[in-house]
Amino acid sequence: MYYTALIGGAVYIRWGRIECGPGSDALYRGVAGGSWYDSTGGGSNYLCLPLDPIWGAYNESMVKSSQLYGSEYQSPTGYAYQPFQNHNVPCVVCRSQTKTSVIMIPARNRCYSGMHTEYVGFLMSGESGHIGRTEFVCMDGQPESDPASFPNENGALFYNVEGVCGSLPCPPYAPHRDITCAVCTK
Repeated sequence: MYYTALIGGAVYIRWGRIECGPGSDALYRGVAGGSWYDSTGGGSNYLCLPLDPIWGAYNESMVKSSQLYGSEYQSPTGYAYQPFQNHNVPCVVCRSQTKTSVIMIPARNRCYSGMHTEYVGFLMSGESGHIGRTEFVCMDGQPESDPASFPNENGALFYNVEGVCGSLPCPPYAPHRDITCAVCTK
């Protein structure tokens, strides 16, 4: 009897969407979260939080030293993001059916030759004037918002990233332009 080895397995988060692209399966859908935008402690990365948490032992009367918040689009400058000011950010964790590696390439809205484009968008992170630090993520160029809520509650915030000339070479970079990104698999 012959067995075919399973191929694929590259896992990535599609920020700003609830569905994976063709050729990838959703492992779970959720909402983006992280530490409070202006906190001096806590985690420094964004998380894609599932909508069906499972609780272990807990004590609600004890105040915890680290907190987790939901997220919002902030000061969006890309045309696709403008209607989503203060809306909560959805996400989906995807697994490619055929690709085995994944990379987010900043400053490109196209993958290099020989790679497959999962999605393209704009680089986002926390605001540089805030105390808290976050990672740079590739927010989908055709974003959605979490329909559950969109009041201005702050939490973990997503801002467009722009280039600053100096130690960043200009050209090829240019000041005040939104940095693009691509999530690529191979």
